[in-house]
Amino acid sequence: MLSCLKKLEINGSSSSLLMVEGGSAVRYQFPVKKLVIRKCGASGKELTLLLSHFPKLSDLTMYRLEKIAMLGVAEQQITATSASSPSLSGNKLENARFGQEQQQPRGEDEKAAASSGLLLLPTQLQELFISCCSKLILHHDSLGENMEGRLRGIEGGLQGLRSLVSLTIIDCPDFFSSYSSSSSSFPFPSSLKYLSIDRVSGMETLSLLSNLSSLTNLGIECGDLRGEDLCSLLAQGQLTRLRVNKNPKFFVGINPSSLQHLVTDDIAGVLVVPICRLLSPSLTKLTIFCNNEVKRFTKEQNMALEHLSSLQELSFSFCRLQFLPSVLHRLVSLKRLEISCSEFISSLPKSGLPSSLEILDVSGGSEELKRQCRKLRGTIPIIKDSDWDLIDSFLD
Repeated sequence: MLSCLKKLEINGSSSSLLMVEGGSAVRYQFPVKKLVIRKCGASGKELTLLLSHFPKLSDLTMYRLEKIAMLGVAEQQITATSASSPSLSGNKLENARFGQEQQQPRGEDEKAAASSGLLLLPTQLQELFISCCSKLILHHDSLGENMEGRLRGIEGGLQGLRSLVSLTIIDCPDFFSSYSSSSSSFPFPSSLKYLSIDRVSGMETLSLLSNLSSLTNLGIECGDLRGEDLCSLLAQGQLTRLRVNKNPKFFVGINPSSLQHLVTDDIAGVLVVPICRLLSPSLTKLTIFCNNEVKRFTKEQNMALEHLSSLQELSFSFCRLQFLPSVLHRLVSLKRLEISCSEFISSLPKSGLPSSLEILDVSGGSEELKRQCRKLRGTIPIIKDSDWDLIDSFLD
């Protein structure tokens, strides 16, 4: 039955999950690899039991699950059979062991924390996407003082997800509330390669991420987060792409000297001479994204941009910029210039474009800008100015 089911989406209610409580259904397992759960009122117990039916699950998306308050990792893969056993049924499942020693949690506070808001994730997950779970907290090693660590995730946090390579967390404000910059353990496994954290409180620095030796792609939008620990991530040699949005203090006093691709909305914070001098040897791609404040580059910002001598790709996307930087012609390594969804840019700089330019993509620019760029056909190998080109650029 449903032996070919690879992807499952659940929307809107918990009624579809009631099957996991029945004794006749728990013996079934399905080959689902991707599961999407949206706006579902199921409890943590229901969801934990549901996941037990998918031993091959590798990709999980959770959106607006208001009853999920606590996240952990099952010590071992929970199968449908074991989930239906007396020791893991009903309230006993909620008290299932997180730690390395088989003990039942004690104390009223601990029992309350382990109630229906607790969701145990299967250890085989490779991709995890969590969005708009407003009550969700990722717990540290223990649930509180004097608990003796009896209810905890494997090695704390999501460390038990040893195959996890991609993690996205959006609009979960309290996710890190049990951690601090001085925490001795890390929330995520070192297997992570892609990490995106947006609109999540509780992160003051990147110290919680310093164990991520495989990380290649990092996206951050966390308000007052400071980037002072970025150097330790870069020193591990894997991180090449960084997206920073709405983090005005991020680049103060750091040395991002091995970064290859930077995505940011912070023109004022990044385009200063000291930072660009540090970025110059390695940065090959710069994307200015979602900046609504800057209309024209200042003299100092133009000077800073000119220091990016290794820059090969420059993109302006969803910006209210009215004038392109005047020093574009001096970026002697620039091969691609892209203007996307930035219709206020109506002209090319008077000083022109660099002779090194191979691709000029203005498919998302104004009609006047497109008209000017069409006149350059024959001098630039590829000029993209159609709606189809815009679609292609988003697919890229």
